[in-house]
Amino acid sequence: MKKELIILFLTCTGILFGQNSKMKYITGTVTDKEYGEPLVGANVTIRGTNYGTSTDRQGHYQLDISKLENGSYKIGANYIGYHDHYTNIDLPLNETNEINFELKESALTMDQIVVTGTRSERLLKHAPVTTQVIKKETITESGAADLSELLTQVTGASVTSNAFGTGISTVDLQGFGSEHVMILVDGVKMIGRIEGRLDIGQIPVSQIERIEIVKGATSTLYGSEAMGGVINIITQAPAEDWHFSSGLQVGEYGRLNSDVAASGQYAGWQPVLNLSYHKFDGFDLDKSTDMEDGTHFDKYQGQLKVQRAFNENMILRLQTLYFEEEQSIISSSIFKDIILNDNNANRVEFDFRYPVGHIKTGVEYSAYNHRFDRYVLSSGFLKKGSNTEESLLKGDLLFDNTYGDHKLNGGYAFESEKIISDRVTGGERSTTLHNVFLQDEIHLSQLFTTVLGARLDAHSIYGEELTPKASLMISPLYNMRVRMSYGRGFRAPSFKELYIDFNNLSVNYYAEGNENLKPETSDAYNLGLEYWTENDYHTRINFYYNEIKNLIEYEYKGIKNGFAYFQTANFLSAKTWGAEWDMEYYPYSWLELATGYNYMGSKNETTGDPLPLKPEHTVNFRMVLKFPNKINLTINSQYYGRKFYVEDETIAGQPKEWIAAYGVVNANLNFPIVTHFDGHLGVKNINDYVDRTWGPMPGREFYGGIKFSM
Repeated sequence: MKKELIILFLTCTGILFGQNSKMKYITGTVTDKEYGEPLVGANVTIRGTNYGTSTDRQGHYQLDISKLENGSYKIGANYIGYHDHYTNIDLPLNETNEINFELKESALTMDQIVVTGTRSERLLKHAPVTTQVIKKETITESGAADLSELLTQVTGASVTSNAFGTGISTVDLQGFGSEHVMILVDGVKMIGRIEGRLDIGQIPVSQIERIEIVKGATSTLYGSEAMGGVINIITQAPAEDWHFSSGLQVGEYGRLNSDVAASGQYAGWQPVLNLSYHKFDGFDLDKSTDMEDGTHFDKYQGQLKVQRAFNENMILRLQTLYFEEEQSIISSSIFKDIILNDNNANRVEFDFRYPVGHIKTGVEYSAYNHRFDRYVLSSGFLKKGSNTEESLLKGDLLFDNTYGDHKLNGGYAFESEKIISDRVTGGERSTTLHNVFLQDEIHLSQLFTTVLGARLDAHSIYGEELTPKASLMISPLYNMRVRMSYGRGFRAPSFKELYIDFNNLSVNYYAEGNENLKPETSDAYNLGLEYWTENDYHTRINFYYNEIKNLIEYEYKGIKNGFAYFQTANFLSAKTWGAEWDMEYYPYSWLELATGYNYMGSKNETTGDPLPLKPEHTVNFRMVLKFPNKINLTINSQYYGRKFYVEDETIAGQPKEWIAAYGVVNANLNFPIVTHFDGHLGVKNINDYVDRTWGPMPGREFYGGIKFSM
C-alpha cells in the first residue's frame, strides 16, 4: 500500500511539473523612449490574436503564451499619445522570453478619447462627428493665460476680445455669434451671459487638460445655445498618486497670473483642487483724453473635483466651480465704471457601469450675479446701476448602451431657470424646461457608421421644439474618414429678450422685450474629409452651410415719449457658408508645424449685407522648435481678414464700412530650471498691432513665469 501511494504521488508530481514546464511567458517593460519613464497601463498584444495584457506601475508586463500555436507573430505595445511599436517573434521561443519596448511620444491626437461629439466615449479617429482637440502639450507650449488666448489657434473659431467697458472675450464658430455657442466645463453648462455673450476669459489654462470643439448644430444633444456648436473644457482628472503644482506669470501693464493645484488619493477619495488669481491694470492708448482704453480687472477662480469608486460598477463624482471678478474703467471725463461678476456651478453625479454601458444621473446648480455701478470722478459719489441675479437648477438621467452593432445613448433632463433684475418687467421671472433625447450610432460595416438622433424640448414659455440630427462616417482606409451631417439647431429667447424694460437716459433710448418671441432656428450641413499618417501628418478639410431663421434683434420702432424706441423681434434671417482646412506636420522630432485657413461667407437675408464683424478670411500658424533638455520655442500667429460693420442693422440708411484686416504674432519659450521647476518667457503681439477703435489691445507685451511641479 505504501509503495502504491509513492507511485501515485510521483505520477501526480510529474503531471504537475509537466504542466508547469509548458507554461510560457513573454515578459518585459514598456517605457518612454526619450526619458526612460515607465508607461503605466500600456497595452501589449499579439497582432491577429486575442492574446494581450497591460503594464503595471513599474511599466512591467507578463504575457501568457502557453496555448499559442507555434509560428511567426508580431508582438507590439501601444499607449495613448505614443506611436505603436511592433516586433517579430517566432514560437517556440529559443533562449529569451524578454522583450522590452521603448515608445516614442506622438504629437498626433487620433488615439485621444473624446466625448463631446456623441456624448459618449470613443477614440477621436472613430468619432462619427468631426471633433477638434487642443491637447495639454499644446496648451503648455502656447504660454496662453486663459481660454480666449487658446482658441485663437483654432481654425474656424473667431475670438473677439473687447477690452473696453465690460472687458469680455467671446468666440464665434462658423459665423454663429457667441450667444449661439455653448460653453461646458466637464460637461457642466456655464451661465452668466452679459448681453447674450459669455466671457471665455474667465477660464484659466492652469485647470485645463484638453479642449474639445464640435462645430455646427448640436442642439440634438445639448439643446438651446448649441445652435452653432459646443466647446467643452475638460479639466484635470483625479489621480491615484499625490501631485502638486503652482505657477506664477508676470507681464507688462500690471499683468499677473498665478495658480496652485493639488490632486491625489486619500482613503479611496480622489480630490483635485485648482485655485488661481489673475490681475491686469488696464491701459490707455491716448493720453490726451480722460477715457481709458483697457479695463482693469482682478479675477479669482477655484475648482474642486472629488471622485470615489465604491466598486468597479459605481462611481460618485462631486464638482464645484467658482469665479469672481471686479472690473473698472474710466469711461468718460465724468464716470468710472465698476463691474462686479461672480459665478458658481456645482454638480453631484453617480455613474453606474455595467458590461455593455453605463447610466449616469446627476444634479447641477449654478448661480450668477452681475452688478454695474458708476463713480462720479469729481465727487466720488457712487451712482448705483443695474443688478442681475441668475440661477439654474438641473437634474438629468443619461444612459449609453452597446447592443450588437448599435450604440444607443439618450436621457431626460429637467431645468428650472430664474432671473432677478431691475431691467426685466416685474423684476423677477422664472421658466421650466423638460427635454428628452435619443441617439443611435449604428456600425453598419467596417466602411460605414451612421448616427441618427432627435431631441424634444418642452418649455414653459416658447412651447415645444424638435431638433433632429443625422450623420454618416465613411472609412475607406484605416487612416481616412469622410463625414457628412445634417442637424437642426435652436436658441431659446433669453430672459432679457423676453422681458427687458430699460430706459437709458444718457443716450435717450428705450428698450422693451417681447413675450411673443419664437426660438431662433438653424439648418446646418457639414461635409468633411480627414486623413492622417501613422506618425507625422494629419489634415482635415470641412465644408459648411447654415440657414438661420427668426434671429432676435432689437428692432427700431420710432420715437416714443421723446426716446428712440426699440423692441426685440424675430425679423432677421441669414446664411453662412464656407470651408476650413487645417494641417499638422511633424517632419522631425525637433519640429512641429500646424496651420489652418477658414473662408466664411455670410448674408443677412433681410438687408442683403454680410453679417457684421465676421471676418471673411482667417489664417493661423504654429511652429514648435524642440531643443535638447526640454527647451521648446513656440511661435504662433493669426490673421483676420476684413469685416463688415453697420452700427444698427434694423435702421435703414445707416453708414456702412469695412474694417481693415490685421495680423498678430506671438512667441513663447519653455525651459527647465532645476528639478521640479520650469520657466517660460514670451511676447504677445510682436508686431505691435494697435487699433483703438476696433477691439483695442495694448500693443506689444512681454511676460515671464515659473512653474513648480512634483
